[in-house]
Amino acid sequence: MVNEKLEEKRKHGNFLLPLGIYDVDLGDKEYSISAHWHKEVEIILVKSGEFNLQINSDFYTCKCGDIVIINCEELHYLIAKENVYSEFTSLVFDVSQLNSSILDSSSVNFITPIVNKKFKLPTIINENFSIYNNLKEIILKIIEVYSHKYYGFELEIKALMFSFFANIFKENLVIKKDSTLSDDSKIFKIKDVIKYIEDNYRNDININTLANICHYNEYHFMRFFKKYTGKTCIQFIKNYRLEKSYNLLKTTDLSVTQISFDVGFSNVSYFIRSFKEKYKVTPKELRLRVDDSFKV
Repeated sequence: MVNEKLEEKRKHGNFLLPLGIYDVDLGDKEYSISAHWHKEVEIILVKSGEFNLQINSDFYTCKCGDIVIINCEELHYLIAKENVYSEFTSLVFDVSQLNSSILDSSSVNFITPIVNKKFKLPTIINENFSIYNNLKEIILKIIEVYSHKYYGFELEIKALMFSFFANIFKENLVIKKDSTLSDDSKIFKIKDVIKYIEDNYRNDININTLANICHYNEYHFMRFFKKYTGKTCIQFIKNYRLEKSYNLLKTTDLSVTQISFDVGFSNVSYFIRSFKEKYKVTPKELRLRVDDSFKV
């Protein structure tokens, strides 16, 4: 059973409609999306460019037009390709919402095995697949219906989601997972480490402490961590602190100095330099932009 390690904290949609739709760009202000996981399935439609994706220990290149599916609880991160700007729309949906309170064949044979990770949905579907156009049309329709939110739109979204998965099963693109080949135990270790970082990012974090969580020596741990997250431990911690500072700058009136200390930076100059390196603006410039947006 997966515990809450490295789980993304954002709530997607609400209890009655657990669906979040997000437009994302990579290669402009944001060059990567840190390693994380969520209980929902994520469906991505790549609108332009291309980017790299790692899911657990597998690597993919996602190109314009691709439909990308990230299964329940898969550890994943995205990173822009050098000098390549890309855009995509992400649909994050709780598949268990499709289960019925009364058991039927749809729940037993298809939906529950997806939720329980017994089935693995295909990762990339492109124009070479016969069902590609059908799936793309369904995704675009979900986005359209969700944006209008007319009376009864929830029914149509649910019907479209059923159709999306039905197309995939119809073409026999679902793989029954072999638990003996799973690297879940390694993923659990990474999740334990990230949970520790999330709980302690305000304080000094010792690499040896993180290595001990995994029962590895420091050398083995650092190679292991980068393999599954795409970043060194130091890079990951710094990136997490910067993301926290970004939110504080947008949502509080705390001083830049106070925020830098609150998120774990001991040197304000280093914090400002690191922030500008990641977001291409200084903390002060970001805050001015936020203030200006409220005046419009």
